Amino acid sequence: MSETYASTAGSYEHSDTALAERTPVGWGFWLWWVLASAVGFTVAAAADNAVSEALDFVVYGVPVGVTQWLVLRRQVSRAGWWILATIAGFVGGQSLRLVLDDVVSDSVAVGELLGMAVALAVFGAITGGALVWLLRHPAPRGGEVTEA
Repeated sequence: MSETYASTAGSYEHSDTALAERTPVGWGFWLWWVLASAVGFTVAAAADNAVSEALDFVVYGVPVGVTQWLVLRRQVSRAGWWILATIAGFVGGQSLRLVLDDVVSDSVAVGELLGMAVALAVFGAITGGALVWLLRHPAPRGGEVTEA
């Protein structure tokens, strides 16, 4: 499947393989991504114990976003946006989870499961959309691009 788009910078062709060809990432990238995610979540969990519930969403978003940014900055330009997208994903998802927990109070288990499912879906939608957008802006060869 291939489509041609026009933009102010000219026209370009978009196909299912075009994104993969522009942003080649191998196993090394994915291994670093998983490691960065594990480190970020570990730091977040440790910090979570020391901070009030009001800041939990940001406490998780910052270390996870920063550690993943360390991997992304070599692959994409504008990688700094990833940190904000991660924080937005946590804030949006967890805020809806809290609302659903309060609304669906008849069954604690159902409310918690529904809330967690919605939180993960919102987090995935926000960060997934951001990652797709970022991967469409690969970093130039030969150096890091870290500007937001």
